Amino acid sequence: GRIHQTLALKGDYAANLYFFDIATHQFKLLFDEYGSPDFGDMYVGYTSRFSSQGDKFAYTTARLLRENERSDDKSVVSVSPLEITTFNINTERWQPISKSFLYHKRLPQWSPDDTKIVFSGVERDKIQLPDYFNNLNRWSIYLIDSQGGNEHRLISGAYPHWSPDGNKLLFMRSDGLYIYNFQSKKNEKVYSFLNGNATISAKLGLSRDGKFLALTNPPTHDIKVFDVVSWEPFTISIKKQIFNGETSFFWPVFSPDSQYLVVQASDWDDASEGKRSNQR
Repeated sequence: GRIHQTLALKGDYAANLYFFDIATHQFKLLFDEYGSPDFGDMYVGYTSRFSSQGDKFAYTTARLLRENERSDDKSVVSVSPLEITTFNINTERWQPISKSFLYHKRLPQWSPDDTKIVFSGVERDKIQLPDYFNNLNRWSIYLIDSQGGNEHRLISGAYPHWSPDGNKLLFMRSDGLYIYNFQSKKNEKVYSFLNGNATISAKLGLSRDGKFLALTNPPTHDIKVFDVVSWEPFTISIKKQIFNGETSFFWPVFSPDSQYLVVQASDWDDASEGKRSNQR
């Protein structure tokens, strides 16, 4: 098996999609294996997620913009607006599906039947607000058909995850976790954060079978793993808490069989002047 990751290797201008081969312990740029459509070396991808069948993945794409596109100058000056794209592993077909005027589109999640995708983004009028990027309440959740079309806003929040039956979404706001019900079009808080002020650095992971939930929050230096006791009503109970006072954890992802939890980690120390070190 292998693990897809969004990484910026030393010397890279922007992050890109890499996969880590568990057997060989080697990293490889995803587009080196499949090629990149149209844009060649100016094409980057972020935050990929596999479909329930494992034959497709959705991710965020962007084009690296150069100061002079027609010159041989390799310097990159900016990144184009991000869009959601799908890739079929069997047919090796790329398909851009989103066209909205959203910033920072990321974290696409397939519905259980693979017909819909939800993702997070920030609307244009929100980027003028103070601390728009870190404030989870500035973000919005959008729904789109997995073949493209019918793209529309659902609700404010970030990190959406589908319930096993596809009728609900679990998502995060600054003060806690919420459930959105597609039938009633209403949402309710189901878990409160102790400090009530989580930022975009806090991360939410849900196992594919909907039985386990993981929360990471860098300032608290811990990973909380919960049993999902019930989806109706939504009920969770703490299963395990992993704490390390010198390490911050990010991006919890469960294996397809729910037996393993993968996280990214980094240390903070005085020598690095508040910057992350020993990222792994």
